[in-house]
Amino acid sequence: MVSEQPRQFGWMRSTWSIELVCIEIRRQLGVDVSIAQMGRLLREAGCRRVRPKQTIALAPPDQAEQLERLTTWLSAAPKGDVVLFSDEVDIHLNPKIGPDWAPVGLRKTVATPGRNEKHYIAGAYNRATKTLVTVDGPSKASDLFIALLHELHRRYRLHGTVHLVVDNYIIHRSKKTQRALKSLGGKIQLCFLPPYSPDGNPIERVWLDLHTAVTRNHSCADINELMGEVKGYLRAYSREGAGHAGLRAVA
Repeated sequence: MVSEQPRQFGWMRSTWSIELVCIEIRRQLGVDVSIAQMGRLLREAGCRRVRPKQTIALAPPDQAEQLERLTTWLSAAPKGDVVLFSDEVDIHLNPKIGPDWAPVGLRKTVATPGRNEKHYIAGAYNRATKTLVTVDGPSKASDLFIALLHELHRRYRLHGTVHLVVDNYIIHRSKKTQRALKSLGGKIQLCFLPPYSPDGNPIERVWLDLHTAVTRNHSCADINELMGEVKGYLRAYSREGAGHAGLRAVA
C-alpha cells in the first residue's frame, strides 16, 4: 500500500502519515491498530521514510532504448580509443546543508557567508580507469567546456579518438564549441545522451561524492578556500577513488 501515494486510495494527502495508514487499514480490513503499533509493523515489513527520487516527466518514451544503443555503440569503440563521461558542477560558497553524526541533544550549526559566490567545474570521467580530468572557471559558459576539450586533447594525445559523452546543455552544442572541436581535428567526438538522462552519466556520482565530502556543511570563509578544498578532493578522487578521497588529513 505505501509503495503508492495516498491519492491513489482516494485521499487528498500526497504522502503517508502513520495515522493515515491506520485509517486505511481500518477501511480495508476492519482492523484497528494503534499509531505506535503501526509504526512497529511498518518497520517489520521493511518500510521506511525515504526521500523520493526525482524523475523528469519530459524524458523521451524510448529513453531506455536510446541509452542501450549508446552503451552498445560505445562498447564497440576501436581499441586505442577512449570513452569519457563529462558534465559540469556548480560550487556555491553558501554551504549545502546535509545530515551528519552528532551526540543526542546536540544540533550542529553551519555558518553561511550571507552573500553567495559561485565557481564552476567541468570534468571528464574515465569509467575504465576511474580517473578524472577537470578544469574550473568563474562562469558555466562555452569557454569552460572548451577549456576541458583542450585539456583532454593534451592528456589523451597518444590515444585514438576520444568519445566524450555529454548531456544536451547548450554549451555542448554552441557554435563556439563546434568551432573548437573542428580546430582539434576531430580528435574529440561528442556523444549525446538522451534528454533528461542523468542516470546515464556516471560522473554525476562523482559530483554527488564531492558535495557529500566537501561542500556540504563546509566552514570555508571564502570561495578561494572552498575551491582549494574542492580541487584537493578531486585530485585525491582521481588517484584513490571515492572510498579514500575524503579521508585526507588537514595540513
